[in-house]
Amino acid sequence: MRGYRDLLVVLACVIALCVAGFAWAFSSPIGSSPDDDFHQSSIWCPHPLEESGCRVQYDDEGAVIGAYVPEIVRDASECFAAQPDQSAACVDDLGVTLVPSDRIDQGRYPGGYYEAMNVFVGEDPIRSILVMRLVNVAIAMLLFSAVGAVMPRPGRRMMTLALLGMAVPLTAFLLGSVNPSSWAIVGVVTAWLSGYALAISTTAGRRIVAGALLLVGAAMAAASRTDAAAYVGVVLLALLVLTWRHLPRRMRLVIIPVLALASAVGVASFLLANQKSALTTGFGEDSGRNPVDVLFYNVTELPDILVGFSGAGVFSGLGWLDTAMPAITHVSVTAVVAGLVAIGVRVMWPEKLLSLAVVVSALVALPLLVLQRSNALVGESVQPRYLLPLMIVALATALAGRPNEESPGLTSTQTIVVYTLLVLANSFGLHANIRRYVTGQDVRAFNLGQGAEWWWSFGPSPMEVWAIGSFAFAVGALLLFRVRESRSPGMR
Repeated sequence: MRGYRDLLVVLACVIALCVAGFAWAFSSPIGSSPDDDFHQSSIWCPHPLEESGCRVQYDDEGAVIGAYVPEIVRDASECFAAQPDQSAACVDDLGVTLVPSDRIDQGRYPGGYYEAMNVFVGEDPIRSILVMRLVNVAIAMLLFSAVGAVMPRPGRRMMTLALLGMAVPLTAFLLGSVNPSSWAIVGVVTAWLSGYALAISTTAGRRIVAGALLLVGAAMAAASRTDAAAYVGVVLLALLVLTWRHLPRRMRLVIIPVLALASAVGVASFLLANQKSALTTGFGEDSGRNPVDVLFYNVTELPDILVGFSGAGVFSGLGWLDTAMPAITHVSVTAVVAGLVAIGVRVMWPEKLLSLAVVVSALVALPLLVLQRSNALVGESVQPRYLLPLMIVALATALAGRPNEESPGLTSTQTIVVYTLLVLANSFGLHANIRRYVTGQDVRAFNLGQGAEWWWSFGPSPMEVWAIGSFAFAVGALLLFRVRESRSPGMR
């Protein structure tokens, strides 16, 4: 009976976190996530355009240059992006008349994500995009819950702390969007966590399910973004380093083929998509800057990107990098992550140090390489969302305990502090995100409905969405208390 009650408590927390994600999905208009004009158009008319069912746009020589999409799909972002004091009221003036869009995927991205989201395209673009957002949140919660169910007890605390520690604001915002970064985050993190579960599981049933989830995660990452596909190979290499010495010989024969297959999926996606050119040629034209000066500046300013998960930094706002997060949000989240890392690295051994070095090296080297190839400065090309999957895996690695031993835990006082900071960060971050689109961030009123210039024509009011999202996250974050003790009931 006790185990049944514990299961219900965990299930209630997971459902609450799903509702909190729905609140984030509802907190901003269509076109509000980075490059949404491109991604939304690509969802409406997935590559190849000639086979998408859309009316195709040709140039004078007969080459395909774009397709016709609803006006609101193409132009919603233009009327408020990079204008933080501008509300989203201008979206209401846009209709569903088909207009040509050349900001559309023609093989640059892997494409699988766009094809999957195209299933939800309907006659009403606004409702269609909202459905896609809610579906992405549901997919994330379903996969993370599945991994949590198959994860042996020694890994559940690590998983809970890592996912909740970096859940807000950037992760929640992206998971509740139609940006392919949603699948990139879920795919890469699911692949690593499932691989960890596979490595430490002692029963055939857990291994089979963990291996299947690993392949699902790798496939999602490969379908979303080329960099995410490459990340799968990086994080699985780090995982192998972390667990190899402690794996029984027969387990090595099981895990190697699964990891190799998952890595092959990522590598194939990376090689087949044109997006990989950023690593070799960078973004855009050479600015003419001195390469040495560029490298020096980028090394000194790189932390601005690395703290982007918290919404801090000059170039790390939400939306089109134009939605500033309040200090209480980014300071709280940064403090939580720093504290979790400090607690995690108290338990260290050579393999864990090397594994952590692999992930952190990728976090540092990849943005510097792309910026150097582009001769660009921090804030001009690489955004924090590109690195978010690796950041979460780095935190999980730092929190990992020795194989078959639980990860370092929090005391009751530490748990209360972490819980309080995360609940505050989510609530104030969600409020700021809604405020930015309802009136613009030049308004400071607490009541989100006061002087509202934009909101959905259906559903709960701005204040109701904020209250529901804040309360739901507070309930879901109670999972922190379920894993704080070494042998928490119901977490075996």
